[in-house]
Amino acid sequence: MIYQSIHNPQRPALNTENEGIRTAMELISFENLTPEERTKAKNKEAGRVTIAKLEHRQAIETAKEIAKKLLKRNLSNEEIAEDIGLSIEQIQNLHNEK
Repeated sequence: MIYQSIHNPQRPALNTENEGIRTAMELISFENLTPEERTKAKNKEAGRVTIAKLEHRQAIETAKEIAKKLLKRNLSNEEIAEDIGLSIEQIQNLHNEK
């Protein structure tokens, strides 16, 4: 619910058929929150999103460093892509950076 309030505040996409979500909506309705509580909730969710993006970016950078080492061992782009989870295009770009 907080994620939707940040990314789609005018029309949050919520499954109101789900009783748990419906109850949660009633319990933490934005109309019942103070401006400070709203800001705190939004900042907390924004922090989670930021951390997730940074972790994802770091994982990709780590995979690229490993791929560069494997390229030096003359493994095929397909083998590296399969083992590391990068696309073949990403591996080819690394190969071209040499």
